[in-house]
Amino acid sequence: MPLVEHAVQLASLDWCALLKNGRVRCWQAGHAAQTQMFYDLAEIVGDVKKNWTVREFPALPPLVHFASGQFHMCGATKEGSVFCWGGNTVGELGDGTDNERAAPIQVQGLPSIKQLALLAGGTCALSTEGEVFCWGLRAPERRKQ
Repeated sequence: MPLVEHAVQLASLDWCALLKNGRVRCWQAGHAAQTQMFYDLAEIVGDVKKNWTVREFPALPPLVHFASGQFHMCGATKEGSVFCWGGNTVGELGDGTDNERAAPIQVQGLPSIKQLALLAGGTCALSTEGEVFCWGLRAPERRKQ
């Protein structure tokens, strides 16, 4: 069983874990999502529980930081690149569209990022130089804070 670095709950239907090797593994709950969320994460990391669908992202580079918003997730690589996926109704994925993305996409135009904070409809990134960049909530472009 891979070792879990930390886990994140996304909305009320998905669990995702950042594994020690930098890979991301997600579990999507079946029809009984509200009760299944209370399983101990250790029970589902190695063996999938009934009604859970496992998703992995082989094209996603290894991550060192990982965060979730209400309906989207983002992660940062050791080199400081940011990748996001999930819901995008107000531009929270940072790709200039409102298109939902099942597969991670790289956010372009950012300096090296070391930490992320996500909320419902928005994403903020802290650069290695201490600058904060935010996008989403229907803002037309990324803004340096």
